[in-house]
Amino acid sequence: MQTSTIHRRFARRSAVPLVAGAVLYLLLVVAWQNFIVPDLPPDPFRPNLSQGQVLWAGPRNHPIYTREDIENADVLVIGDSRIFHGIVAERLEEAGLGRVAVVWCFGGHLTSLLAAVREMPPKRLVIGLAPINLHPKKNPVMTEIMRREPPSLLQEGGNELVAAWAEEELDYLVEFGFTRSRAEKEVNDVLRNLEQARLRSTWSPERVDLEFKEWFNVRRRRVVGTLSTRTWDYAWFWNYQSGESDDVYRGILSEETAPERAASLERVTELIQELKDQGREIVCLRVPVAHQLLEIEEAAFPGARFEELCKELEVPYLDSSNRPFRTRDGSHLNGPGADRYSRVVAEFLAEQWMP
Repeated sequence: MQTSTIHRRFARRSAVPLVAGAVLYLLLVVAWQNFIVPDLPPDPFRPNLSQGQVLWAGPRNHPIYTREDIENADVLVIGDSRIFHGIVAERLEEAGLGRVAVVWCFGGHLTSLLAAVREMPPKRLVIGLAPINLHPKKNPVMTEIMRREPPSLLQEGGNELVAAWAEEELDYLVEFGFTRSRAEKEVNDVLRNLEQARLRSTWSPERVDLEFKEWFNVRRRRVVGTLSTRTWDYAWFWNYQSGESDDVYRGILSEETAPERAASLERVTELIQELKDQGREIVCLRVPVAHQLLEIEEAAFPGARFEELCKELEVPYLDSSNRPFRTRDGSHLNGPGADRYSRVVAEFLAEQWMP
């Protein structure tokens, strides 16, 4: 009897530090969120910026992606990775534009995107224009991949169907002439995307783990930015250092590629006109870039040509290429820059569609 009483007293006492620790932890979290977080510098990266679900645009078209629900969207914003990083859908929705979805692809294969959009329901379209979209950097593997639409992991037997699809794609790419390691890298990227889309579709321990990792990464970056010196923070997060990236753009936009850009511009013009003939309401825009990169683009393809194109098609055009928004790397807006730019775009769209 005495031993039992001592045991109960020991159990009650041993729980006290645990409860006290939990209460202290909650108090620290509340203090952090209410007193520390508001004074932290803005996150230079967009939070939770996953690629989104992969969409099939047809045989031998690059995979395209969206993070939102296209079927129920009122506005569709399409473009390359600049649009992906630069448009915050929530800011457009806050302006009363309805539900917004962003559809994009690596390298800006604008002709593929516009062709795919013809089959998508939203009536209002926002099209991102850029010289590089008219001569995108070619990825030969991604041009050959996805000759047919990948199965969904959500359907019955989805795992087996996707595995069979991936194996067929790998065998084809190797037979086409690519090394197996190169082919596996691209196919695995698609598989990873399909898996993330499955995880986000239903609540599960795996989805909780995925969401927590993204939540943690955002806050980790904010803490690192707070603890860093101004020099380190500026060099790594804010300052655009021209160098290899500019050389890449110079190569893509060289004089040798001018004929392809001209042909691509004609095709883009035709596709936009087709969309207008379908009754779509279209607005075009050009995302801000660093002045070094803008000089390279202007030398290869003067921005006035986009203005002439939109005037010819009677499409409103917002050119922000020379506006001072901060970028991550000269080409893609950072977190605060994307937020500010999206508000500018939202105001412009509201003027066009909500006069």
